[in-house]
Amino acid sequence: MKLFAFELKKLFRSVGFRNLCIGLLILNLAVCLFGNIASPSAEEQQAHIDGYESNLAYIIRVAELNKAEYEITAGKDSYLVKYQQEVIDRYSNLVDAKVQPTAIQGWNEFFNHTTDDLLLFVFAILAGTLISMTEWDNGTYTILNMTARGRKSIRAKISILAVISFVAVLAINFSSLLGIAFRFGLPSPNADICSVMQFTYCPYDWSILAYLTFTVAIKVINLMGLMLLSAVVSAFFKSYLVSIFVSSGAVVVGYYLSNLEAKNEWVYLNSYAAGLTDPFFERYRAISVMGAPVSILTIVIVAIISLSLALMIVYAFSFCRGTENNLFSKIEKGAATLYYLCKEKLSTIVPRSAPKRRS
Repeated sequence: MKLFAFELKKLFRSVGFRNLCIGLLILNLAVCLFGNIASPSAEEQQAHIDGYESNLAYIIRVAELNKAEYEITAGKDSYLVKYQQEVIDRYSNLVDAKVQPTAIQGWNEFFNHTTDDLLLFVFAILAGTLISMTEWDNGTYTILNMTARGRKSIRAKISILAVISFVAVLAINFSSLLGIAFRFGLPSPNADICSVMQFTYCPYDWSILAYLTFTVAIKVINLMGLMLLSAVVSAFFKSYLVSIFVSSGAVVVGYYLSNLEAKNEWVYLNSYAAGLTDPFFERYRAISVMGAPVSILTIVIVAIISLSLALMIVYAFSFCRGTENNLFSKIEKGAATLYYLCKEKLSTIVPRSAPKRRS
């Protein structure tokens, strides 16, 4: 706990980190209050409400036609047939539950505002790099690696990454709520998520509050993964520029994949889509896993948790790689020993050719 408090105090002593947090919050609030945010008219919202049931009926009817066609062309046990059946079941459940959207002036604007998600990417890249580079900048990195207590500080750093990720997502979303509520007003979050025009075809019978709670958890895990990526790269290369370039590249590639015209559901397995979360709720998306449709949302959650855990382990080992008895040093020594043993063994199996005599 003392190490955690020490690392946290050291982080907030950084003028750059404090300015980054304050600047991003002010910028996000300014965009909410004065930026150009798409706002549907009352007529558009009413048309959305009136046409909701017919839209669901259309999806179910198309899925039934597709299923009948695929049973002939691909076989009854094919993934295509199973996927269409899953679409039918999910949207039929919404019809049976009598889900009905309502007018929600303000929430449409809140979900149309995506600047906060982009600012979180910026925060993750810069904060992750800054946290990892602190010891290198002040010259304490070597000293920490020489002491057992110093090496344990990596646990505190990882804990801080988790806490900061959680606080950052809550803070940026809260500032968005404040700005949108002041500008447009916000009704009760207990309305169905399908009331938001962007989520007309959302396959989940959730309230807006449930949606916000679930997506905040996803964004926290994704943000921590991106911060860990920045931290790992900076720990290896000891360069702000390289860390920012690699982490930004991961987001840019994700943006490019998510906006491809001809694409399959696998392209949504990236940090950009996971940070937005919207693509997973706009309609039912699934991926074939051993011939069965599995929701893309489930795949993404498993992927970002696994990636975050992997990066956490790599960061822990990379932070201590300067010591003599760490895992990286043992692997290096083991590889060298194996190389020389193999070389010696080969020399006994394949004898050297005798030198040629000069005539």
